[in-house]
Amino acid sequence: MIYELPSKPHETCIYAINKVISRACTAVDYTNSRILNLGATRTRADDSGKEADSCFRPMKARVPAPTGSDGESEPWPNVVVEVAYTESTDHVLEKVKEYWLPDLIRVHDVIVVKIDPVPDGEIPSRMQAWHFCVNDRRTRSAPPEARTHVMLQ
Repeated sequence: MIYELPSKPHETCIYAINKVISRACTAVDYTNSRILNLGATRTRADDSGKEADSCFRPMKARVPAPTGSDGESEPWPNVVVEVAYTESTDHVLEKVKEYWLPDLIRVHDVIVVKIDPVPDGEIPSRMQAWHFCVNDRRTRSAPPEARTHVMLQ
């Protein structure tokens, strides 16, 4: 079994994204539309499991088993955040297409940030970001395409 410990750039990026999303949702705090920050919750489907770096969803009723994110009746998150630092771009984008957005019944939006690794002690300055949304599919079974892709330097 291989364990990869999160790096400072990886965790800092996740924290910043969580902060922006959480602040944007404060207007619905303490209402029936409240958005839950589920953090790095593990999910299960297709005889495999994945743990997003962060995920969010509104309060939802349980779903019919076994279609839930836990392989039972826990609702899927609406928004998943994946940050890749040591992970390759191809690997994280494959995870989006094959696991998070294979169809219209799992996640609605996925935000991916790929940070270019730097030597220890340096601060990363290059990254790419993608936003995928199920609403952008041309057909029900079409692979997801990025709604937005930006490169920051």
